[in-house]
Amino acid sequence: MNSIFYSVIILLLLTGAILFLMWEVNKKRPGGGHSKFKSN
Repeated sequence: MNSIFYSVIILLLLTGAILFLMWEVNKKRPGGGHSKFKSN
């Protein structure tokens, strides 16, 4: 049970870190992160 519990915590930490990094990059970029999707 402990291994499943720790794996869930690690997955939550990884997803939180990825979302935070994406938010930081989009905040620094003047046009926002959605401009590349509109170019298609």
